[in-house]
Amino acid sequence: MEKKIPIIDDKPAKPIDYTDMGLKIKETLDGRVDNIGLVEDGIQIKETDLDISLKDDYLWDVLPKFDFDNPPVDPEQLSMAMVLYMREQGGIGLAANQVGYNFKMFVTEGEPAFAVFNPTITFQSPNLVMLDEGCLSYPNLLLKVNRPASIRVRFQDPFGNWITRQFAGMSARVFLHEYDHLLGVDFTDKVSKLKLEMAQKKAKKRMSNATS
Repeated sequence: MEKKIPIIDDKPAKPIDYTDMGLKIKETLDGRVDNIGLVEDGIQIKETDLDISLKDDYLWDVLPKFDFDNPPVDPEQLSMAMVLYMREQGGIGLAANQVGYNFKMFVTEGEPAFAVFNPTITFQSPNLVMLDEGCLSYPNLLLKVNRPASIRVRFQDPFGNWITRQFAGMSARVFLHEYDHLLGVDFTDKVSKLKLEMAQKKAKKRMSNATS
C-alpha cells in the first residue's frame, strides 16, 4: 500500500512552532559546530532564487548521495534556501526529500544553523532517551520517540569538505530525525499503530482548539 501523509483535519491551523526546541538545540550545541556550515565567515544566509516548498515525491525513498563532482543544484544556494524556509515554517530541521530533492542532504537549526551532505553515523550511544518530536511534513503531530543520547557522525559541508563531529541531547535527536528521512524513514515509523492513532486524535483536538 502506498504510504501517504495522514490528513488530520481539513481546518486550517497554525502549525506547531518549534522555536523553543530550537533554542534548546542552540544551548546544547554551545558553539561546537563553528566553521562547519552556515557560519558568518563561511556562508552568509541570504535570499536565493530557489523555490522551496514541502513535497512528498521522495519522502519515503532511500536517497542517493549528493554528487559534488556533478551537483544537481548549487549546494550553497540550496543550503541557504532550506535554512530560510525551515525558519519561516518554525522548524528546527529539514531534509532535502521533504522539499522535493532526491539526494542525501539536510539542514538543522543550531548556533549556527548548518547543512549536512552525505552523512554517516559512526557511533550511537546505547543509552536511549524518549522525547516528543514533531515534523514539518506532518503538521501538528507530536510523537514520543526513543533516540540515542549521543552520536558521532561524518558528513560533508556545502563545499564538499569532510567533517567529523559528536552531538548529544537535542542536537543528536534532530540529526537522527533528519538522517532517518534520507533513508526513507519518518518518525511515524518509530511508533506503534496504536500510539500513532492516539497522537493523531490529539493533533486533531489541538487543531480544533486552535481554530475555535
